[in-house]
Amino acid sequence: MSTLESVHRSLRFNSIFFWIGIFIIGIGLLIDLLNINTDINSGVLILVSWLVLGGIKVIAVIFGGLGTLFQPAYMVVTTYSDGSRETSSHFGILGKLIGIIIAFFIGPFVTCLHLIILIIKYLVLKVITKEETDIVPSGLIIIIIDLLFIVAFLTLIRFAWFS
Repeated sequence: MSTLESVHRSLRFNSIFFWIGIFIIGIGLLIDLLNINTDINSGVLILVSWLVLGGIKVIAVIFGGLGTLFQPAYMVVTTYSDGSRETSSHFGILGKLIGIIIAFFIGPFVTCLHLIILIIKYLVLKVITKEETDIVPSGLIIIIIDLLFIVAFLTLIRFAWFS
């Protein structure tokens, strides 16, 4: 697989989660704006959409990022006089929980930044290699949709926090 195709696949994979998150947040905001009485709480939808928007990044942090959150901070090995050993690990759960919460809150912004980096990388590779791919959908269509959604997401955040 060429480098262009691998960047395209990564862009497409990350974009799908981003698009689903934007769709869910849109539904939540429509329910809230139109005052529709449903069994679904708009706040819950927005929370779920926030998790979907940054979900890949949160999972990456949990299973390997920020110093591998679920690795023990240190191991204590106690050796008794009869030669038996006891091992206990201290996880620093509070620190790991804080890391997960931080990843949850900044995940969508990191996803936006990652998508922008992938877009630039794809465009540079496309220009340099002049390679034609038969992967569907075209990377340029994905890029246009991503840019529209990134601008919409950042505009939404700007109005939600600064109004």
